[in-house]
Amino acid sequence: MLRFAKHSKVFSRFIRSERLPRKDCLDRLPNDVLLDGIMSYLDIFDILRLRRVSTLYYELTHHAAIWKRLLRQADVPLPPLPPTARHTPSRMNSFEVERLLCRAYSHHFNWSGYKPRCFSEWTFNSHHRVLEMVWVPGGRYLVASVTDPTETKYSLVIFTVDINKRCRPIAKTDTQTKAYGLRVKYVTVRGEKSLAVAYLRREYHHKTDRRHSMKGSLPDVSQYSTYYEIDPEIEFRFECVALRVRLTLLERLTDLCINLDAAEFVRQASWEPRPFEYLVCIRSGPTHRLLCPDIEEMFGKTYLAVAKWPNDIVLKSLDGGSSVIITCAPVPGAIDQVR
Repeated sequence: MLRFAKHSKVFSRFIRSERLPRKDCLDRLPNDVLLDGIMSYLDIFDILRLRRVSTLYYELTHHAAIWKRLLRQADVPLPPLPPTARHTPSRMNSFEVERLLCRAYSHHFNWSGYKPRCFSEWTFNSHHRVLEMVWVPGGRYLVASVTDPTETKYSLVIFTVDINKRCRPIAKTDTQTKAYGLRVKYVTVRGEKSLAVAYLRREYHHKTDRRHSMKGSLPDVSQYSTYYEIDPEIEFRFECVALRVRLTLLERLTDLCINLDAAEFVRQASWEPRPFEYLVCIRSGPTHRLLCPDIEEMFGKTYLAVAKWPNDIVLKSLDGGSSVIITCAPVPGAIDQVR
């Protein structure tokens, strides 16, 4: 049995009849009237201010109906969400919708301000040396090109990010050499919603050079810079590789990672199919290096696109099939123009 002191705030607010809300006070209105009537005239900033008035309004302003109505009325760009059932408005709870809207307005005002600034930064232990990384739209996943401390093994790793900014690896695949130029996108491949990953890698063109590299007489091919144009004496061959991870499998791995410790996660994840699936690869010799890969959806299909030096663009469907090459005619004087 609950007992309150006669002079306590709880007793005064809810027990003593002489301290009941006045007849002209909004607190006397039914909750349905407050939610569907009065609060429908308030914007997101009014709702957040109203939350600070009292415990009653604090509870009411967390109701999902308010935030889903504000979501439909939002006049700012919304952050992209993973194309899964749990991230549709009908499945999202009030906390998820509120967080989505608050981030959207915060980013909009910060980006459109005179001097955008970073509000927070954070770090995490990736257990690898990170060479390159890219956020997946929606902020749920992070894909990184990594190597081990000895810089002899190169891999792609997918990290899942929770609301507490904790990153945990859930999938990994080897890339033989350094993966660079990462591109990641949610697409539909072979009728299934997937996370597609494209990257570039390079290898010595001649077998003798590869043997010399293994013996140590030549540096590892991944030691050469991928951020600056170089003219090495050794010739390279280039590959643009596209992989995918089914979203259904990615969500199962994410749920396992949240609910289990590391050892149990590894044990149960080993029962699942291999997350990364090979799709297509575009190859090129030393005289036509590949650069700027991308993943695009056109005419109802998903394509891997990559620039092929000096003036070609190669397209290949992620569903398989032959490649299409677009040759761009040179523009006189364009090489000297500042772009």
